[in-house]
Amino acid sequence: MAEVERGMHERKAELVGERDKLHEKADGLRNKSRMVSKEFKRARKSKEQYKKELKASQAAPAPLLPLTCRNLLPAIYTFLIILYF
Repeated sequence: MAEVERGMHERKAELVGERDKLHEKADGLRNKSRMVSKEFKRARKSKEQYKKELKASQAAPAPLLPLTCRNLLPAIYTFLIILYF
């Protein structure tokens, strides 16, 4: 009877060891899965950001400088200097 009981304890110890190894492996796989998921999200966000920037650059052309007196002064001065000579 004692041998059977000892055998059962040994088998239980083996099973507990196998279970612990499987739990460690599962934890490693979960961590790897989380890392892949984070990288995928980051890649998707950068892709969406790139698409938004591309649409923005194509949709609106570069704005022209507003015509104000300050922008026109060099042209007016140049014209007056040409007229003077």
